[in-house]
Amino acid sequence: MKSGFFRTALVLGLLSAIGPFAIDMYLPALPSIGQSLGTTTGAVQASLMAFFVSLGLGQLIYGPVSDMLGRKAPMYFGLLLFAAGSIGCALAPDINTLIALRFVQGLGACAGMVIPRAVVRDLHTGFQATAGCATLDGDAALAYVRSRRLEQRDPTTGQWTADPASDLGRIARQQDLS
Repeated sequence: MKSGFFRTALVLGLLSAIGPFAIDMYLPALPSIGQSLGTTTGAVQASLMAFFVSLGLGQLIYGPVSDMLGRKAPMYFGLLLFAAGSIGCALAPDINTLIALRFVQGLGACAGMVIPRAVVRDLHTGFQATAGCATLDGDAALAYVRSRRLEQRDPTTGQWTADPASDLGRIARQQDLS
């Protein structure tokens, strides 16, 4: 029984982490993407806005649809949409295509952020549901922390980028030593 709970929590947590990873690992590459597509960083930031808008709209879609059709089919659809959007983003020839595909990618990622919480509420009530949702929120927070570590490398060049949190930690440790 416990291993089934752990497996379910792990899968739901990983699904919940899709959105945060798709956001946070994208940020350090904004200047490189703009350079690669021959546009400004500001134009590339519009693709981030498209992703956030689709996350918001997707919640209005996936909630009711997963209530009507069940959880599995909308989750699979969202994962396929996310994968197709991700591949399309990698192959995007221009900024307008990238913005449109980031919107598609966000719609797919939203399934991973909405449906796991619905599954927790389906399987548990009361304190267990609260603990399950808190676990998913903790998983999302860990995904954010992990993506912050991974985003220290620009995915397009492989070069290390500055990490303000690491720099602040190093400065604090140096002050403690003096």
